[in-house]
Amino acid sequence: MVKDLEEDDGEDAGPAKGKGGKKKLIVIVAAALVVLLAGGGAAFFFLGGKKAPGEQAGEEKIDPNAALKPPLMHEMADIVVDLKTDQCRTPFLKLKVRLAVTDEKDVTILKEIEPFLIDKLKVHLRDLTANDLRGAAGSEKLRFDIANMIVVSGGKPVKLRAVLFKEFLLQ
Repeated sequence: MVKDLEEDDGEDAGPAKGKGGKKKLIVIVAAALVVLLAGGGAAFFFLGGKKAPGEQAGEEKIDPNAALKPPLMHEMADIVVDLKTDQCRTPFLKLKVRLAVTDEKDVTILKEIEPFLIDKLKVHLRDLTANDLRGAAGSEKLRFDIANMIVVSGGKPVKLRAVLFKEFLLQ
């Protein structure tokens, strides 16, 4: 009985398999095209329609000339603090900081948060020693700390381009 089935399959399956295979291939290709088109349409819908490839819905457009514009400067109030030491005579630091930003609204945000920023900066500086601030590594670390304080202090994001030291006097 097993031999009968195997013989039947071998004799009749040859020509029928070719016709059925083409039909199956056409059905599979059509189904794949439908799935791809439906997926593309769903992606188009969920990604916001006719937006540019890198642009999110509700996002502001980036001005390509923004990097060419000169930065706006905001000069903070002078900061004078005594530094941490175990000696009788304490060193002090006099600091004048300028902040370079890209937009006028960033300047207004900086003016709003400046008292809080100066307070945080003074507390931070009083925990440092004179050796922490000496050399290029010390001033670069202080720039980084000031930039981080600006990010933490403001509830609104500020596009900070640079932290510049107008005066850095360590005695």
